[in-house]
Amino acid sequence: VENATDQNTTAENNSLGVQQPTAPPFFSPNATFHFNQTPICSGTAVQFTADNTVPCTYRWEFGDGKTSGEKSPSHIYKNAGTYSVKLKLTGTKEKVSDEKHLTLVVNATPSVEIDFSASENNPSEINFEARGNNGSASLITSISEYSWNFDDKQTSAEKNPVHNYTKTGNYQITLTAKNSFGCTGSDKR
Repeated sequence: VENATDQNTTAENNSLGVQQPTAPPFFSPNATFHFNQTPICSGTAVQFTADNTVPCTYRWEFGDGKTSGEKSPSHIYKNAGTYSVKLKLTGTKEKVSDEKHLTLVVNATPSVEIDFSASENNPSEINFEARGNNGSASLITSISEYSWNFDDKQTSAEKNPVHNYTKTGNYQITLTAKNSFGCTGSDKR
């Protein structure tokens, strides 16, 4: 008689909408990802972020021989060029993998160096010149914008400005150069 009662109770529970335990749903990893900046410039950190929400392991290949196992790694490309970035995810439970590739263009960061000399006629008038890091006198042709800060509340956007200091003292000059890709480099003297 007891067995008949247990069978009736189970049948009644199923008719009342009581759910039987089922296996948890299976979710596979999704290897889509994004990065935080445009343009990407050599020497500047790029933050990568995987869009995945499933527990898994991460394997990043940045296309320059460097790798990472983090979910959201930061990476610096030392040289300009085109790189193939790959993210491979492997689910920790189901061991299912997914991978995505993305081509990334890294633009060159301008290299600038400040050169200056005093005017022969007026020693407080300084002639400034932007040079390449190798010390050559030729101007850097890919620079589209210059921003000089003379440390006396005066600035200039000229390539080779002349600046007149009204007070004697020590000044830290800053030159920031922006190229046509939108990458910036700077020098201080």
